[in-house]
Amino acid sequence: MWEYLIKHGLVPEKIECPTCKTELQSSDRKYFRCQKSNNDGQKKCSFKQSVLKDTLFKGSHLPIGKTLQFVYHWLTRNTPRHEFLEEDLEIDSHTVVDWSSFCREVLVQWILETSEDQNIGGEGVTVELDEAIFRKQKYKRARPIKGKWIFGALERENPTRCFYVAAPNRTKKTLLKIIKETNSSAATTIMSDCWRANKCLQDEGFIIKPSSLYSSNSK
Repeated sequence: MWEYLIKHGLVPEKIECPTCKTELQSSDRKYFRCQKSNNDGQKKCSFKQSVLKDTLFKGSHLPIGKTLQFVYHWLTRNTPRHEFLEEDLEIDSHTVVDWSSFCREVLVQWILETSEDQNIGGEGVTVELDEAIFRKQKYKRARPIKGKWIFGALERENPTRCFYVAAPNRTKKTLLKIIKETNSSAATTIMSDCWRANKCLQDEGFIIKPSSLYSSNSK
């Protein structure tokens, strides 16, 4: 399993000692240790660092193998999956909630970092628009604390053409700014039922349809 973790970049194979710049490898798969000696043969450097530092396994109470199983099932199984994760992996509900939140945060960050800056839409093109708010939990309770709005859109005819963007709110001003910056034409048909300010898009020349129509007309 260790070779698998290294191959996929989940743990580092080697690091550089920040003190003496020596290349370090872990002999026990637990720590990177530097024991460089000086010319007299006396130990000079005593740097030590966990191999799990700055990895998704740091601070986790789950074994590495079970963590990998969790991420695999979280990514591949359809919702709802909470009870399955509890029973199949034999972990408690709080652990499922915490790790699910972590997976969502990583996924959102990846989407935002890899989303291409491109104009989408145009005459005869239908764009689906949706929103979601991501909040961190406090003391394992779903309290309505400050979160971040994420807006995503894709072309129905070509789902590979899409964008995702973080926004401070979902006001009319924010809506128009995002749509105008990412749509090449006001003749775009927009399918969405998430905005309270849909009328402002119609005033700008966009064709608005509720997303429920898309569901009922899907093949």
